[in-house]
Amino acid sequence: MDEIDTVIKAYQLYQEQTTAQGLEALLSVTRAWRLVKFIDNGMLSMTKCSKCGGHFVTHPHEIAKHYVCGLCNPPARAGKGHAAGSIRMDAARAANATAH
Repeated sequence: MDEIDTVIKAYQLYQEQTTAQGLEALLSVTRAWRLVKFIDNGMLSMTKCSKCGGHFVTHPHEIAKHYVCGLCNPPARAGKGHAAGSIRMDAARAANATAH
């Protein structure tokens, strides 16, 4: 099987899985092909997550020994830091909760 056939079959599987899960497909077949070419040319590499063991596309100079993927350690989001993402109670409920 040619490399392009493999990419097309993998992309079809990707589309089937995103559809089955009710998700929007974010990757086009053109982008998938370019990712394959970037990996083939050493511009990107596959790195194993030290927590879950999954393999992820990374920069080729990523420190692989301690790499943790974005699923195991999600990046901070703008406005979703510790203070903004925490549950807040209004002052009356907080006072009532501490009184009991």
